[in-house]
Amino acid sequence: MKDEAKTKKQLIGELADLRRLMDEERRRAGEASAAWQEEKADWEGRENLLREMGKLLRSCSVAHEGLAVLQLFGPRLFPGSAGAFYIRGEGRGDMEAAVAWGLDLQSEAVFPREDCWALRSSRLHQVDSGPSALRCRHMRNASEARYLDVPVVEEGEGMYLLHIEFNGDPARDRTVRELASLVAERMALSVSSLNMREKLRAQLIRDPLTGLFNRVYGEEALGLELHRAARKKGAVGLVAADLDHFEKFNHVYGYEEGNSLLRELGEVIRRQVRGGDIPCRWERDTFVVILPEAGLDVVNQRAERIREAIGSLVVVTGRKSRPLEGITASIGVVAFPDHGKEAGELFRVADKAVIQAKREGGNRVSVARVVPLPE
Repeated sequence: MKDEAKTKKQLIGELADLRRLMDEERRRAGEASAAWQEEKADWEGRENLLREMGKLLRSCSVAHEGLAVLQLFGPRLFPGSAGAFYIRGEGRGDMEAAVAWGLDLQSEAVFPREDCWALRSSRLHQVDSGPSALRCRHMRNASEARYLDVPVVEEGEGMYLLHIEFNGDPARDRTVRELASLVAERMALSVSSLNMREKLRAQLIRDPLTGLFNRVYGEEALGLELHRAARKKGAVGLVAADLDHFEKFNHVYGYEEGNSLLRELGEVIRRQVRGGDIPCRWERDTFVVILPEAGLDVVNQRAERIREAIGSLVVVTGRKSRPLEGITASIGVVAFPDHGKEAGELFRVADKAVIQAKREGGNRVSVARVVPLPE
């Protein structure tokens, strides 16, 4: 009987222990489920942010707009983080922070590619807090921040780096890594696409030799400015410049030297115009500058500055190895509405003014005569 009672007591104790174990397992399972649900909700929220970010990126027309989108979404996608998106700069080719966020970013704004383990290995690189032999040199000397570098290297084109300095639960590092990889790839693709679009657009509207706007763009721009000026009852100025004796220059020094001269002239003209002016290379040695909201007096002053700048130009030719002086231009000046209300009419009057300047010996500005309208 005593053995039977002892056995029953043992069974009761074992059952109690089993219940405690089951309760503990349920509690742990509940905590795991809650953590999983929380992580799932967090990831779904970030996926929604990624979709929203993607829609905005697709709406961008230039690269700096795409970078502004990352500036907005970076802190939201990686809350509590500091970060930056680096693009390989022109010139020396250093990595430059095109956009950054966070209060205390520990990474340098500009650094050589060799200072980053991720770029050197073309692989994601993560460093936990504390000293590490693999801490990148682009991190400040005293920095012990946990960070993640995600490189994107495109063959023959761009090099990008998403840098994230993050805190929080190390168990979520995998989530951060996956998210950072998605963001880096999306941003690199967007910026590359927008840069290519800008280059193609520049090829359509820019003269490849001088870098000034081409005639097609100039004609379209003048039409828009005339329409705007007519609506506001304003003015638009037009400067037409033609080099004196350019054919003789080509004959003596060759077309290669002639092209070098035209490139230099493009830079001279660009330095003499306002930010809103539209300098164009119209034909071989003919340049046109459109001056929105500029009356005849202002246009005449600008034309004189351009003439003086061209006249002071000294060209060193490769063939002769000596300075060549005496580069001059004949310039015609017209303005809307004084000399016409349509682009074609303004150009015809400007051509006559240029011819008049040449007849008078060149190297001068000729303001087209204003013919009063009959009353």
